[in-house]
Amino acid sequence: MISNKKREQYIIVVSYITLFTNAALAISKIVIGSLGGSFAVVSDGIDSSTDVIISIIALITTYIAKKPPDKIHTFGHKRAETIGTKILSFIILFAGIQLCITAVGKIISGQSSQIPNIATVVVILISIFGKITLSVINFNVGKKIKSDLIIANAKNMRNDIITSLSVFIGLGCTIFFKLTILDPIIAILVSIWILKTGFEIFFETSSELMDGIKDNEIYKSIFDVIKQFKSVKNPHKVRVRKLGNFFAVDLDIEVDPNITVKKAHEIVTQIESEIKSKIENIYDIMIHTEPYDNIQHDELYGINEKNLD
Repeated sequence: MISNKKREQYIIVVSYITLFTNAALAISKIVIGSLGGSFAVVSDGIDSSTDVIISIIALITTYIAKKPPDKIHTFGHKRAETIGTKILSFIILFAGIQLCITAVGKIISGQSSQIPNIATVVVILISIFGKITLSVINFNVGKKIKSDLIIANAKNMRNDIITSLSVFIGLGCTIFFKLTILDPIIAILVSIWILKTGFEIFFETSSELMDGIKDNEIYKSIFDVIKQFKSVKNPHKVRVRKLGNFFAVDLDIEVDPNITVKKAHEIVTQIESEIKSKIENIYDIMIHTEPYDNIQHDELYGINEKNLD
């Protein structure tokens, strides 16, 4: 398991690599696209500029997330990464909407475009190879340190590869067939792809900010651990929330009402230790004990094994 300090170092290094590479690609595509007469290349450059913002957000949220808990943020600051990813989704959506509006405006106004020159093709080819490299780096590091923000960035890079490929194909068709109308059409398709990515990230982070867990495997692992303790019955009101790459777990269990508080505490401590050994990145566990066959009619939240599926 990677330590928090090592994880932060990974995020910082990969964010700087991604930031400077994307900055160079974005500037190149915007400048060469503008001079070379391709709005589609400019649009691809605008898309790359959002990746620069992603890297900046990753650096800022890493700094915030490593702060220890305080009187106001008693769970710590781990959700800074989720908030940063949410901000990112708004930036991507804004860029996509603006790009689409501009491209549609070009078509409606009948504004003519020049045939793009060969430099626009070269810069797109460089961009494709650069994005492939960045995507591999981000995905491998994101999986290694379990960072949703870095993995989201890797997915965004893969989208960028498809976007740049479509621009490359469109440039070839525009230059070969002399159809300048293809350029803003390609820009619109790129903007739709950008919007798709923005909405996906938006809904993913919304679930996490509302304490949603998409993968039920962590619940199954918790119930499997409880089954190892024969004196414990009816694990219920199990709740898991995500804090960055960590998990906070709450659950209720039933134990023999005749055992001492000390014995009940020992059982709970053993369960906590076993859960932490089976599930990585556990931030905190809160276990409430109840007597056997305890009935409460106001338990409106959490899950048990019966309603897991």
